[in-house]
Amino acid sequence: MNHRGRGLGVTLTPPRTPSTKSFGSFFDVGAERETPRHGPKHRSSGIEADQRFRRLFLDHERDVRNYCRRRLPANDVDDAVADVFVVAWRKIDLLPVPAEVRPWLFGVARNVVRNLERGARRRQRLWGKAAATADRSRHEAGPEAVLVRFGDTETVLAALATLKPADQEVLRLSKWEELTPAGIALVLRISPEAAGMRVKRASARMASALDRAGYRRLGGSSRLSDKDMK
Repeated sequence: MNHRGRGLGVTLTPPRTPSTKSFGSFFDVGAERETPRHGPKHRSSGIEADQRFRRLFLDHERDVRNYCRRRLPANDVDDAVADVFVVAWRKIDLLPVPAEVRPWLFGVARNVVRNLERGARRRQRLWGKAAATADRSRHEAGPEAVLVRFGDTETVLAALATLKPADQEVLRLSKWEELTPAGIALVLRISPEAAGMRVKRASARMASALDRAGYRRLGGSSRLSDKDMK
């Protein structure tokens, strides 16, 4: 598990451990956990479920928070993280094998981010573009505002923004979240082969965007490396 905070210089804070005994009640879920398809006799007891959820939260909260921080305004991050773990609590008896839990959580986070973005677009249409822009400037810090960026990283982020959203996301999953093609496949619900191909094509488009921006890494190459997006 990567807790080293390598994503584009983001400063990480330790996960806040809920003071209450039950992690389920910490999120005030207020809903029944889903029952496994193979029958209620395989459902975890309340204590077992709390213990599993506690371990899940402590192991993955930081990664989920960083995923959301890189994609949402700062004011939305806490709500997004809570929404992800509400889903995890409800599905605590349906989680994938341990090696697939992290990509699975990113898949949940991806849906949560999409929902929040749709909500923001609806609010923007309702308020009007000018009013929404003014309100965000007063109250919200965008995803880049929480990034510590140095030198050429500005150019990398600008080049990334020129790509299609699908290319941006696959590069973020590969470079920021450090997922393999198999992990990316779980998040995007595609085959590992298709994920690998998307990463290859997106990397080539990113290299072209960096070329157009006149970006050169040490040694003269414009090809994107993992360190360029850390």
